[in-house]
Amino acid sequence: STTGPTVVCDNFIDLSQSVSIVYDKPITTVNTPMTISCWISLKSNTAVDQVVVWNGGWGYNGQGIIIMVGGNVSIGVNAGWTGSSYVLPLDTWVFLSAVSSTANNWLIYANGVLKSTVVVTGAGPLPVDGKFIIGGRGGANNNANGNLAARLDTVMLWNLARSPSDLASDMAPGGVTGFETGLKIYLPFNEGNGTNTTSVGTSVYQ
Repeated sequence: STTGPTVVCDNFIDLSQSVSIVYDKPITTVNTPMTISCWISLKSNTAVDQVVVWNGGWGYNGQGIIIMVGGNVSIGVNAGWTGSSYVLPLDTWVFLSAVSSTANNWLIYANGVLKSTVVVTGAGPLPVDGKFIIGGRGGANNNANGNLAARLDTVMLWNLARSPSDLASDMAPGGVTGFETGLKIYLPFNEGNGTNTTSVGTSVYQ
C-alpha cells in the first residue's frame, strides 16, 4: 500500500488542535497555477472546520486546504471557502492534493485519484499576503476554531498544476528531492523532534 506510514510517513508531525506551524510570509505571492499536497491522517472531523495548509494566512489574500465539519475537503480562497464532495477518512493516511490551473477552478485528489472538482465563486486573482500556515489559522485569528487534529507528513506547495502522473510520482518514496522546478516548499518533517522544521532543496525556505 502507498497510503500507510510504513511507506512514506515514517517521520511526521502530530497536531492536536493546539499547535500550528507559521512562517512569517507567504511561500509564494503567485496564486495560480498551484498545487498543495501533503500526507494526512485525520483524527477528528466533528468539532470545528480545520485548516490543513494555508498560503497567505487566515483573513488575508491566499489559498489553502480546509477540512470542514464532517470531513469534507474544502478549498479556501482569500477569507472564504468552498466545500467539495470528498470526505477524508479518519485514521487513514491519504496523500491529499489540491490542484488549480486558475484561481477559481480546483481539483481534489486522494492518492493521485481525482475525487472532486471545486469551483470557487468570486475568487479573482488577488495579490497574496499574510503568512504561510500549517495546521491552524495563525496570526491575529489563531484560535482553536481553525486548528487541525491530524498527523501530517511531506507538505509541498508548487507553482505548477501537477498532473495525475506527477502526483503519483510525488507520493512515491523518493519521488521528490526538493530540487524540482516550480517546487516552492518541501517539508518532509524528518527532524525527529524539536520545535522547528526545515524545507529541503532549492525551495523558498531552507
